Amino acid sequence: MSDLMSLIKPTGSKMVKSDALDKIRNTSKPTEVSLRNILSKGNEMSESCSVPVDVLFVHDATSSIEVVINDLVMGLEEVFKIVTQKASLARFGLIAYRGSCGSYGGVVSVKFKSDGNRAFRQLLGRIEHRTSIGWEAPVCDGIFEASQFNWQSRHRVMIVLGDARAPSKCYHNLNLSADKLMRELRVNSHVIYWKTEEMKNDKKWFKELAHMLGGKFFSSSDISSTELAEFILAAILKETGQLADFMKQISSSSQKPAISSKIAGLLTG
Repeated sequence: MSDLMSLIKPTGSKMVKSDALDKIRNTSKPTEVSLRNILSKGNEMSESCSVPVDVLFVHDATSSIEVVINDLVMGLEEVFKIVTQKASLARFGLIAYRGSCGSYGGVVSVKFKSDGNRAFRQLLGRIEHRTSIGWEAPVCDGIFEASQFNWQSRHRVMIVLGDARAPSKCYHNLNLSADKLMRELRVNSHVIYWKTEEMKNDKKWFKELAHMLGGKFFSSSDISSTELAEFILAAILKETGQLADFMKQISSSSQKPAISSKIAGLLTG
């Protein structure tokens, strides 16, 4: 196996498979009721909190983006706390891309699992970030992997985070994968271009990527690294139709809100 795949192995016990989810994974019947009945058995859960949603995080795993990932990991604990309450059936997956375009050993992925998002939480902060050759990054490989992912819920959110465009030789694969995500899989995408000193050509490229995916574009001038976690939470709640109600609830709370009005405005404006 390529050294690009080397990871800092997570500690802890082995993950437990969900036989119940495996049984319904390939069925063509609507899964919302089945998932709710199986996963909430013995636990009282309100109707508004039982919407399954797939959330895929696709991010650059080169050294230049590492500080952003570190800040995101620190903020995700609050996301999972709120997700458990407001979107308890949200499942997280991740794709980390690095290396050179077309070398698929440079893609690390964690599929959606019914393990309480344990795999995502363990690996997101443990993927080794490598210095890339040149400034370009294999974004196309990440998008291709996303088009092959094990999407299951009808509510689908993808967050793409990068700071360098893909090499031009990869564009043909990008077009095909983006079209599949937008037209066949119907994934609601958000593309975030992160660069403190924005490079005009790269920013333009990420805007075009967002357009290609039929999604929204944001840059580091719109959102900070410490706001990324709440942005992901807001995207989940918006996709499941709960964002407006959630913002009403926290407006009268004396506690620090998990989502700021600024972040909610990015998605609702």
